[in-house]
Amino acid sequence: MKEEQFPLWNDYLTSPEAWGSEQQPITPHDLRPGCQPFCLLHPGGPERDAIVLLHGLSDSPWFMRAIAWNLHHQAGLNVYVPLLQGHGLLHPNGMKGVSEHVWLRNAAWAVNYARACSRRVGVGGLSTGGAIATLMAFRDQDCENLADGSPRRGSGSPRSNFASNKDTASSIDPVINGGVMLYSAALRLQKKQVIRGRTLESLLRSPIGSIIDIVNELKQQPVDGEDPLIGDHPYRYVRVDIGAARELAKVIGRLDKKRRTRFAGKLRGLEKDLFIAHSEADTTADIRALQNLFKATKSNGSGRVEFFRFGKNFNIPHASTVLAEPAFGKSGSPLEPANPFFQAMIAAAIASNVVIPDQSNKL
Repeated sequence: MKEEQFPLWNDYLTSPEAWGSEQQPITPHDLRPGCQPFCLLHPGGPERDAIVLLHGLSDSPWFMRAIAWNLHHQAGLNVYVPLLQGHGLLHPNGMKGVSEHVWLRNAAWAVNYARACSRRVGVGGLSTGGAIATLMAFRDQDCENLADGSPRRGSGSPRSNFASNKDTASSIDPVINGGVMLYSAALRLQKKQVIRGRTLESLLRSPIGSIIDIVNELKQQPVDGEDPLIGDHPYRYVRVDIGAARELAKVIGRLDKKRRTRFAGKLRGLEKDLFIAHSEADTTADIRALQNLFKATKSNGSGRVEFFRFGKNFNIPHASTVLAEPAFGKSGSPLEPANPFFQAMIAAAIASNVVIPDQSNKL
């Protein structure tokens, strides 16, 4: 895949609505090469179905290229891949000022843009992007604004997650009227040493998380003008910033509330088609949260549910799930291995209802 095959999505980059009035404008000159937001479009207009794919924490749209390319060329989808605030920059400035609210605004704008151009739109993502996609899907089925969770215009009050009966659903048309596609989705952080994932998320959301972030910023000052987050990896920062991880923990916290009914605290599923791909060797995102979502969604009977699971003995790392080829550093050194089952995973994804089966006939 060549660089010119992933053209800059300029409408997204230059839209004030996508970023908010308080955000500094971003230009193509601010981006690291290969980290730009992009879209892959077929001629034909609204008869084409679409999907919005969201990248993970500290990385960039580059990681979604192989997925996007295959969904576009094999399944015939229009594919939109936005850049989340604070990512993919030549000078990330320690990711200061990143916010879950802006990430959700970025993602919601992309979904609404795609929905205006296509009859059917799904969402998906890697890691943090998967968590954001899942949160938006729950908000959508509850008739809430994708970005801030407020009641959607015309819906009166948001559909309460007290209810489990689909007859209580609002007549408001969904924005995400396609399926959900999750790759190594971070619905729960993996246990670190003796600290449970849920406990780690709570610590990150607490004042302790803010203090740790401030200390790290003081320690990680630029050296010789080089931002400490920029290293050998051309498409990802050298580490996950604590402040950014804190924002992810907030997304997970909101998602936790969405995933449970208010009466008995039971887990509830999505009322959409769902495709999950996850490695048992993942040391970042806890696979058990995906298992719970899979079971709850399957019990709904609202759509097709598929779980493409990689055994622990294959040692497929967190981000490698979406890589058709290895990632190499600027020095030429290999940094991340490819997923040896990538083509089988894509075939399963395309066969699922998340991707329209007859879409490929329009190629």
